[in-house]
Amino acid sequence: MSLALFLATPLLSILRNSSVRLPSLAPAKKKMTQPAALSGVKICIVGSGVCGSSAAFHLSRLQDVSISVFDCGRGPGGRTATRFSRSLPGVSFNHGTPFFAAQCDEATEVLERMVERQLGLGRYEGRRMVLDASSGEMRDAPDEGPQYVGSPHMNSWCEAMLSSNPRITQTYSKTLVEITYDPAKREFSLRDDEDGVYAGFGVVLLTSVATGEERGLSFDLDPSLRRLGASLRKEGVPSDVDRLVNAMAKVRSDKTQTLMLAYPTEAAVPFDCLMVENDPILSKIVILPRQQGLLCLVAHCTRGYANQFTHLAPPTSVPGKEYKPPEELAGTLRERTEGVLRRVMPSAELPAPVMCQLQQWGAAFAVEGPEEARGDGCLWDGCIGLGVGGDFCGEPLGSCESALLCGRALAMKVEGWLREGGRDAASK
Repeated sequence: MSLALFLATPLLSILRNSSVRLPSLAPAKKKMTQPAALSGVKICIVGSGVCGSSAAFHLSRLQDVSISVFDCGRGPGGRTATRFSRSLPGVSFNHGTPFFAAQCDEATEVLERMVERQLGLGRYEGRRMVLDASSGEMRDAPDEGPQYVGSPHMNSWCEAMLSSNPRITQTYSKTLVEITYDPAKREFSLRDDEDGVYAGFGVVLLTSVATGEERGLSFDLDPSLRRLGASLRKEGVPSDVDRLVNAMAKVRSDKTQTLMLAYPTEAAVPFDCLMVENDPILSKIVILPRQQGLLCLVAHCTRGYANQFTHLAPPTSVPGKEYKPPEELAGTLRERTEGVLRRVMPSAELPAPVMCQLQQWGAAFAVEGPEEARGDGCLWDGCIGLGVGGDFCGEPLGSCESALLCGRALAMKVEGWLREGGRDAASK
């Protein structure tokens, strides 16, 4: 499996009884003298989703450290990505996570500080309702505490974290396929699928790792981490890479599909988010702010429905999974969505959509993760300075808050490791 899969999706909670406290988000009052190990260190972060963006944001408070973020996509966000329509200029869709909650105090405190600092994040104030598809009953959704949303777009949150410091550089549309380590220089190099080489990194963090994605599970592709571990063993270089590989083998993820729809209608919808119960296909409908006079929404299917299918076309289809062309899947989800809309708005006219586009997420929600990550909130190899993290490292699995706190945990691991001497200390 190529490292491209590490960028798929695609959020860790530091345990409630942890003694680790939150780093302050306020600017430092004075520049602190730092150990030599922190000076001039280049850090590579693979993935610009919530975990990778959080890691970069928290690491950027270190002086004299440069951070390079790579992603195979066209921009940051991961599950909090925003799709900007090419066929409808000025129209965008938050086609992944529409908003999210925080269930632990650590995440809530970090998020509230980000809201106060206007770091691309605000409170979600939309009206959430629940529809029982079997009875037709509609009711208000239960209060689940503060809900958060990127502002003005969902991906604005990750954009703000990555733009918070000029020492963070971002490179997109690059699929990294190989990691190598030079024990003499104690540095990493990475290669992309066009043979571009990025070298001189003292630390590498792999985030949003979709090891549970079906391509890797079905075709036994050789993962980059496994190749790195084999290379280090052959050269007699001490490392914990094999432990990280074994831990990542436990990650499993659910699939999902979302459908972006835009209707030329002035119809008023009686909800902003409708969670659908007792429907085998439709999970929720999220209404977006009106754009260009269009009613724009995103429909989400259930995980059970999505897991029936593979998004890999023949001959690479996955055994035991049915392949359907995207237009067929889109037609099914559109029919289900419009049926619900007509049910809750019987007098409204619903013309044909001017946009109907399906997004399939091969590894959207982590459902199993390594127990080894729970204590530290991430996976870390202090022998060579390699970290792995994502939404599979804590509770609730597959959540934005898990990814946010995992990124922070990775940053704290790196900072502590560097302050203790980093590779110099590990090699003694």
